[in-house]
Amino acid sequence: MNIYSLSSLIAGLICFFFSLSVFLKGTKKHLNQAYSLTTLLAGIWTALPFVLSIIKDENLSIFSARIIYFFASFLPTSGYYLMNVLLEEETKKIRFLIFLSLCFAFLSFTSFNIKSVIKFAPCFTVKPGIFYILFVIFFISVFLEIMFKIFKVTKKLYGFRRNQLIYTNLAYLTGGVGAVLYFVSAYTSIEPIPHDIFVAIFSFILTYAILKHRLMDIRLAITYTTIFIITYLFVLGIPFVFLKIAKSWLIRIYGLNWWVIPLSLFVLLAIIGPFVYIYLQKKAENVLLYRQKVYQDVLKQAAKQLTTIHNLKKLLNLIVHTITKVAKISYAAIFLYDEEKDCFILKAQRNLKEKIDYIEKDENLISLIKEQKTPLFYEEIKDKINKKIEVLKPVLIVPGILIDKIIGFLILGGKTTKEDFAQEDIDTFSLLANEATLAIENAILYESMEEEINRKTKELLETQRQVIQLEKLATVGTLAGGVAHEINNPLTAILTNAQILLSTCDNLDEDEKESLQIIEEAAKRCKIIVQKLMVYAKKPKEEEFKEVDLLNVIKNVLSLIGYQLNQENINININAKEKEYKVLGNQNELEQVFTNLILNAKDAIKQIKK
Repeated sequence: MNIYSLSSLIAGLICFFFSLSVFLKGTKKHLNQAYSLTTLLAGIWTALPFVLSIIKDENLSIFSARIIYFFASFLPTSGYYLMNVLLEEETKKIRFLIFLSLCFAFLSFTSFNIKSVIKFAPCFTVKPGIFYILFVIFFISVFLEIMFKIFKVTKKLYGFRRNQLIYTNLAYLTGGVGAVLYFVSAYTSIEPIPHDIFVAIFSFILTYAILKHRLMDIRLAITYTTIFIITYLFVLGIPFVFLKIAKSWLIRIYGLNWWVIPLSLFVLLAIIGPFVYIYLQKKAENVLLYRQKVYQDVLKQAAKQLTTIHNLKKLLNLIVHTITKVAKISYAAIFLYDEEKDCFILKAQRNLKEKIDYIEKDENLISLIKEQKTPLFYEEIKDKINKKIEVLKPVLIVPGILIDKIIGFLILGGKTTKEDFAQEDIDTFSLLANEATLAIENAILYESMEEEINRKTKELLETQRQVIQLEKLATVGTLAGGVAHEINNPLTAILTNAQILLSTCDNLDEDEKESLQIIEEAAKRCKIIVQKLMVYAKKPKEEEFKEVDLLNVIKNVLSLIGYQLNQENINININAKEKEYKVLGNQNELEQVFTNLILNAKDAIKQIKK
């Protein structure tokens, strides 16, 4: 083993690690699947020099090389598919590329493609057949087309998305250079620079381009890779060192079966290796992500408590305060949809320097939220939305959606620690947004119910007051008959005595007579009012209908309550001809109706005067 075969091993392990890590981070995501497949195939092809360096049998070496080239034949097609996923395109050409890859894959098992292998330092490669050049053309042409298409799209983009595609194109360029160096070594048996270094760089740059702000912190990617390489160099290195030192001793003791001991040691260490790697990985995560995991756990716990708060203002202030303080976010603002104003209103904020009171419902931002339904990075969408929101200097926009209805959205500034948002951050904010949306909807419903209950309570109290008043009036009406009888007797005595004095006392002077006449008129008037009150309070017989003169009814009512109206400076004029206005009805009940109408009108006039 030399530097060339060792670089092949290291580059292959790096590719395998990134492929597995990204795949496990999102097994159902097309981007993860496409990336993992491409990196895995690159890793398999890159491992060829290492495989050729450790296999001594010529036939086994050729067979191993053909197996590896079987997988390598699909690398251009996988890379093209990854480009389609990145650019969100769908092309039928992928089927044609799959067909070509299948052709080259099966040709790999013939001497037309791979004639033999070259196994001497510094070059460990294949001796090409007559069709090998077609594979070279296929590989290079596909990679050139990929880079050209990405370059065309990149020119139309800005911000994060543009940077992501620039990194992707750089990765394809680096991988293409490594492939060209490998093809050159196959035809010239010369490899001045180990091509595997370029493949490792390809894998690393592509991982950074795809995972930035999404699946993992690049610090973790570097740390995981370092741990992985050290672990497996240790796992693979021990058997080789042992073999170098103890080979002669093993042959002398075990004879032809000497290889069983180093193979057993290799298998044992290969089994232990993953557990060592997982242990070291968790230790590294605990060190690098300690603060991040702490605040994520705090936010998750806070999210579960939100539904217990029913005061909307208190709830919104708690959300923005918790996010900014716990997650170290520069500012947080919540916009909620207002049905009356038909727009999204700023309802709560913390540390917001520039304010926007509202955002229209028909702005592009709302359309993007409806379409994506996931957290949006401002850098990715800033060219698609109104520049009005730019004054907030947002970094992340987290929607709050309930059954396809946008309740509102949370706008976050950058981290005060100057770190980027990792996928774990986004997942935590999404969870918080989901719980907050339910809590906000519950709080809005609770407050509306509380307002409705208060309104109904006021109505009930008013109705109750009116019922009590009616009961009082009914009681007064019941008492009126008895009181009228009691008043009628003294009035009769007063009236009778006044009339006797006027008729018998001839020696009275004019002033005394005038006084007695005033007493007589007042007593008569009071008696008439008492008689009418007795009639008004009298309980009518059921179905006691007869012809009634409406004009007399109104005059009777006015004579009963006229004094009360005069006290309020209210005059009622009757505009009617002096004739009978006959209707079929109950005079007592009609008088009650007109009394209520006039008294209600009097109360309304008093209210207006206030």
